[in-house]
Amino acid sequence: MKNIDFLMNMTRDLISGKLDCLGYMLDFPYEVIRRYEAAARENREYADLIDDLLVENGVYVCQDKNLSDEKSIKLIARQYKEVVSIVKSGFI
Repeated sequence: MKNIDFLMNMTRDLISGKLDCLGYMLDFPYEVIRRYEAAARENREYADLIDDLLVENGVYVCQDKNLSDEKSIKLIARQYKEVVSIVKSGFI
C-alpha cells in the first residue's frame, strides 16, 4: 500500500514534528488528490477515510477555523488516531 502508507507517514511526520504545519496544510490535500486513484486501487475504504477524516474534517477544518499550528496539529492527531482505530477494528 505504497500510496496509503505515504499519506499516513506524512501525517505521522506532522504529528511527530518532522514536518511543519504550514507545509502539511499546503501539501497534504494536494498529495491526496494526486495519489487518490492509486490509493483507492490499494484499498478504496482506507483512501476514503484519509480523504474524509484527514482532509475534509482535518486540514479543511483547520483552515476554515483559522486554527493555530498547535490546535491544528492536535486536531489532525485526533483525526489520524480515528483513521488508525477504524483500520485496526477491521471495519475496512
